Amino acid sequence: MKVWLGRLRYATLNAVQRSGMIPAGFRRRIVRRLGHRLSDQTYLSEGIFLSGDGLRTMGSISINARCFIDANAPIEIGEGVRIACEVMLVTTTHAVGPASERAGDIRYDGIRIGEGSWIGARATILPGVSVASGCIIAAGAVVAGNTEANGVYAGVPARRIKELSTEDLNLEVLPFAYSRAAR
Repeated sequence: MKVWLGRLRYATLNAVQRSGMIPAGFRRRIVRRLGHRLSDQTYLSEGIFLSGDGLRTMGSISINARCFIDANAPIEIGEGVRIACEVMLVTTTHAVGPASERAGDIRYDGIRIGEGSWIGARATILPGVSVASGCIIAAGAVVAGNTEANGVYAGVPARRIKELSTEDLNLEVLPFAYSRAAR
């Protein structure tokens, strides 16, 4: 009975925090009640689906609308990270099973997103991946392996397509990245 009530409480709080009627500060407090550790500067947009309780943010973070965050294993998000809409952070997978059932035993593996990174719309970060600091993950990319710092990663699977400066410059608009300057 306690397990069932715990699941009901989690589902109810998760449904409430997804509402566009809930102010961002209150949404953050609800998510903390679900067991996640969020910094005071974490902005959570509406419609975010959360599972587990392993999300941890550090510093000023922005997570946009309708993201899917599977935090059944730890997910660490560093200072200054921006996550666009409908991004998927997936920590759950399966071992390869026999021919009769290829999705074998469930496995969990954490995700780390380094400071200053930008994850584009509908990108997917798979279990066990570490996105290094200063990276841009292009919209729609599927990141299946670790990245190196200060690079642009695009494609399925994501590959490094460009080096980025380590200086604090804001000189160009990348064609796959949403920017107010591009409007």
